[in-house]
Amino acid sequence: MSAFLEGIAVEIIGSLIDKAGTFVAGQAGNRIDWKVWKNKYKFTDNESDFLDRYAEALITLNEAGKPKELLQFYGREHVIQIIHDYWYGELDTPTFEKKFNDLIHWFTIDKQLTDFNAAKEIFFFLTHYRKAVNENRTAGETEVYQLLLEILKEVRQGNQRKTSELYDQVFIYANRSDQAWVERELLPRLDEVGSKYHTDFRVYSTDDFPNWKEKVKTCRNTIVVYSQNLSEDERRLVDGFISLERPELVADKLLPFKLDDVQVPEKLREAYDFTNTASSTAAWRRLGVSFARKAVEAPITYPPLDAKLIDITSLPNGGIPGLLFGRQTELALLDKAWEDSNCHVICFTAQGGQGKSALINRWLDDMCKDNYRGAERVFATSFCSQGTGERVTSADQFINAALKWFEERAASEGSTSSDTLTTTDTPTSPWEKGKRLARLVAEHRCLLILDGLEPLQEGGVVDTGKIKDPALFVLVRELARRNNGGLCIITSRLPLAGLERQAAHIQQENLEHLSSEAGKHILRFAGVRGSDEALEATVSSFGNHALAINLLSAWLYAQPGHKIEDAKLIPDLPEISVEKGKHPRRVIAAFERWLIENGKTEAAGSCNCWVYLTVPFLKKSSP
Repeated sequence: MSAFLEGIAVEIIGSLIDKAGTFVAGQAGNRIDWKVWKNKYKFTDNESDFLDRYAEALITLNEAGKPKELLQFYGREHVIQIIHDYWYGELDTPTFEKKFNDLIHWFTIDKQLTDFNAAKEIFFFLTHYRKAVNENRTAGETEVYQLLLEILKEVRQGNQRKTSELYDQVFIYANRSDQAWVERELLPRLDEVGSKYHTDFRVYSTDDFPNWKEKVKTCRNTIVVYSQNLSEDERRLVDGFISLERPELVADKLLPFKLDDVQVPEKLREAYDFTNTASSTAAWRRLGVSFARKAVEAPITYPPLDAKLIDITSLPNGGIPGLLFGRQTELALLDKAWEDSNCHVICFTAQGGQGKSALINRWLDDMCKDNYRGAERVFATSFCSQGTGERVTSADQFINAALKWFEERAASEGSTSSDTLTTTDTPTSPWEKGKRLARLVAEHRCLLILDGLEPLQEGGVVDTGKIKDPALFVLVRELARRNNGGLCIITSRLPLAGLERQAAHIQQENLEHLSSEAGKHILRFAGVRGSDEALEATVSSFGNHALAINLLSAWLYAQPGHKIEDAKLIPDLPEISVEKGKHPRRVIAAFERWLIENGKTEAAGSCNCWVYLTVPFLKKSSP
């Protein structure tokens, strides 16, 4: 790119200022003077429509009454350059933010304009640039985009649980070497009691865990045949399920069969002992009684929730869950809170990297498979990232978007509620908007999720944790008072404050560090090699910090042999306190050094490092 960018932008801005903005957003490409400018600056042969959309965003800024100093700033070549590079992925977010703020200071915009907020202004610009891009798709692009939206809806609806053909079957999980015993001894017994069964004697590895876990959860029971033949990887699948799921689900689903003198996990129910004739007779009798008592019934099902009544895409990772180890207690708390009519708001508090968002995504996935268990609306937002990675300072965007979302769905159902708005009673003040949104949410049994609330909470000594934004404060306060069987879930680094009068309906939970056992499973499923004792000791040495352990698993997998002993090579960083993220920063420092040693200096020290942190989970090479 060259200086013609600045020239053409200056002419656009000059026209906007001199002619009081005679352009119309969305029609810049059809203007004669626009075409002349593009030709003048030799931009006519360029296939990119970046400048067309850039011009329309500038027009929107002018229509919004932005000062001419700001418009002229956006016409600077350096500003256009970094926005172009950021949009096309050539700059990561931290680098873009730094460069943008440097230019703000260089061109003294912060001194020329009072109460200037750089983060808010670039967010405003990029929002309208994105809108210009969306409104100017070709017919073909629009068709593809709409098709993708429809596919997303179908996928989300398809994830809601349907009655599975496996639900009344017993899954036989055994090593292939024990197949003869299963077919000779076990299957005839199951036939006698009329129990259907599902066998699959493939050679399992830890890579099979997600699909294996879903099969275990779907089937009526899973018989785990423990013997000396059961491989280490096959055992790890069971151990992972025990660590991931609630104890009552583990006890209900897994039936351990013991064929020889082999250790069975303590957290499983008492094993069915087939090590000798006497114990085998007792075990068969016990199994028959157990199956006779447990009538085969279809699981409790809820009617599917229409996809248009669900919006969780604003959550980190789009609400898509990953593996979550060691959070069974918190998952059970959420289950209980959803069914407890006295709990209107629940807040999970923890420092960054402890898995708050991961917990919510995992629980939402469970809810989705149960058709959201009677919820009539599901809506979520994240205040840590609203389109650009910025941490927000106002809830205005969320409040306005949520009001529109809930009002549109109320209108489509022909709501006759007294809260239905007319054109003359649209709320204008933040307090009125907060009350209006609370009434709309509580009109149905709604699941509302507010992720990463801390940017909108007081962080100082006075009123620590109190919600600063008035509309959002009123929303949470009103939902704490009355929520019609619904639930508002909040995640934050700070506990909620300023809502003492509603404390009886608010539950606050501190999300503690991972257990050493859960950390061991994270390392194990990432392919790290070593004894259970060595893995758990390493987890403890990194403070049982969830983010640190996940980063560590990626770093260890990147080392030759994936050995747990290599964790000792990671620097201690004694100058950094635990409160300031010592343990995850230790691993990041080690990764930066590793990148430099491997000739990837451009990635070291920037968030491009994150690509290398996650690659081992996405594309594992052979050991």
